[in-house]
Amino acid sequence: MATVLDLLDTSIRLLYEEKVMHSNGFVFNSENEFVFGKAAEKKYRTQPRKVNNKFWWQLGTEPLQLSFGPARHTADLVHQHLLSLYQSAPESNQIALAVSGSMSKEQLSLLLGIIEQCPFMALGIIHRSPLLAASVSARTPMLHLELQLHQAMIVELNYCDDSFSVAGSSVIPGMGLLHLKERYASVVAANFISQTRFDPRKQAYTDQLLYDQTPKIIRELFEHDEASCEIQGHVARLCSADVKHITDELIIRMRGIHQDLDQRPVLLETPAGTLPGINQIPNIISSDNLRPCLINSIKLDPNSLRLIKAVPTTPAPVEKISKTIGKKLPRKIRPTHWLDEHCTAHPLGDGIISDNIRLHCIKEDWFASPADQLTCNSIPISRRALVPGDRLQFHDEAVVLIHLRSES
Repeated sequence: MATVLDLLDTSIRLLYEEKVMHSNGFVFNSENEFVFGKAAEKKYRTQPRKVNNKFWWQLGTEPLQLSFGPARHTADLVHQHLLSLYQSAPESNQIALAVSGSMSKEQLSLLLGIIEQCPFMALGIIHRSPLLAASVSARTPMLHLELQLHQAMIVELNYCDDSFSVAGSSVIPGMGLLHLKERYASVVAANFISQTRFDPRKQAYTDQLLYDQTPKIIRELFEHDEASCEIQGHVARLCSADVKHITDELIIRMRGIHQDLDQRPVLLETPAGTLPGINQIPNIISSDNLRPCLINSIKLDPNSLRLIKAVPTTPAPVEKISKTIGKKLPRKIRPTHWLDEHCTAHPLGDGIISDNIRLHCIKEDWFASPADQLTCNSIPISRRALVPGDRLQFHDEAVVLIHLRSES
């Protein structure tokens, strides 16, 4: 079964062998070491200058406006996020990418360039909306509301000949998950003040506690009419009517794009599908399911990558194991040599390149031995296996790892 990397920044998912890994688009700069996902989000209010949550949305090579550790631009952060995900992945070096339709052609090209520097290969790039639609049981044209961190997007999907395809899409600015959570937090804070005279937003620590509880409050208000929030012994209560205006505005913006919203099925993922009052939309299809087996039915060409916007609803038959016997599996490409400043290739040998740059080999994979000031691709050394193209640097000394084919 294919390994799929679902690149929605609210919950980036790596799906493989019926397992799922989650890591949202937050990064925390901890003494020039990057921490991604929920752990980074828990620093969002207490150390905002050390947290970045726009690097997927603003993927590019423009220099960062504010210094952020060793990262030069958002592309560096995306590269590190991909590597951190892959470190916990299986030994698969072929991954299908499911991307949002809001990514520009320039961003997709840059993403492919970043992946070339990673220890895995992109099998193909697929628009995630039809892939998600093909994973549900409904077989009809529909709309897909995609809630990203900094914006929402509504995608129109056609259904014809057992396939879903993208007919169009529109971005809804100012309606991303972070905007919505901020509005919910403001309502909860106002209730704290009116009911207990305690303001949780006065201090960064209590503001973070409020922010961390917001997803639970949203779900409780979706499932019930009332919810409560406790912070440092203070308790605030609120009802679904207190926050109804937040979802109302989102639905109004959706109707502004599709006046026939009430007559069309709308596909919602978590957390969009659990917003209080979202059930004002008459025909909702709620699903977070994305079936990697559907990738087998899509014609992918790793040598000619393009964004695929149509996905069949029926997975292709999986080859029986007996048919794969004798087939040559893709071989993992590892570094064999290093290039000096004069572009002269030297065998890795025992891994000792210089007094400052030393490698060690574990099960045929090469790793850089940690040392102060030693970086890989301008990022501090991590525990991932090195790949051809990696650039190791210690002050002014730099080498590039390469793979030379054997003549035999």
